[in-house]
Amino acid sequence: QGPASLVSCDEQLVWCIPPKSKRSQLVNVISLLPRINPTGEPDVAHAIHPLSPIIKHKTLVMIFSDLLVYPEPVLQSLLYLRHGGNDVILFHILDEAEVAFPFDGMCRLENPEDHDFVRVDAAGFRREYVDEIEGFRDQYKKVCLKSGVDYVPLDTSMPFDKALTEYLMKRRLRGR
Repeated sequence: QGPASLVSCDEQLVWCIPPKSKRSQLVNVISLLPRINPTGEPDVAHAIHPLSPIIKHKTLVMIFSDLLVYPEPVLQSLLYLRHGGNDVILFHILDEAEVAFPFDGMCRLENPEDHDFVRVDAAGFRREYVDEIEGFRDQYKKVCLKSGVDYVPLDTSMPFDKALTEYLMKRRLRGR
C-alpha cells in the first residue's frame, strides 16, 4: 500500500491530510470524508489538474464530486491524471432527490447555472429530468470507461463510508 492522503477543494486546492504510508491512514481518510463541507463554487477541473505534478509516484487517485459543472474541463483533467500513469476512480455523488426526482405536484426548482426559479409540474417533468441526469452521468461513464478511469455513480441514499468500502472491496476482488 502506497501513501494515502486527502485533498479537498472549493475555489482552491486544500490539503486536509498529508500523504502517509501508515496502515491507519486510509481509515483516517475515510472517516474524514463525510465531514468535509467545501464552501463556494468548486472548480473540479481546476482542482484536479495541479495534482499531477504533486504526485511523485504512480498512485491511486479517488475523486468525489457532484460534477455539476461543465464536463469537458473535468474530463480533460481526468485524462491528464490518467496519462500520468495514475489509477483514477471518479465517485460521482448526487443527492438522492437529484437522481430519483421524487417530487409531486407543482414544484419550484432553482436553476444552478443562473439561480433563477422555475415552476414545473413534477409528473410532466420527471421523465425528461431523469433522462437528462442519466445522460449526464452516461457522458462521464463513457469517457471514463474509454480512458481507464473507474466511474462510480452514487447518491446520498447510501451511507458514504459503506458505499466506499463496498466499492473498494469489489474492486480488490476483481484484481484492481
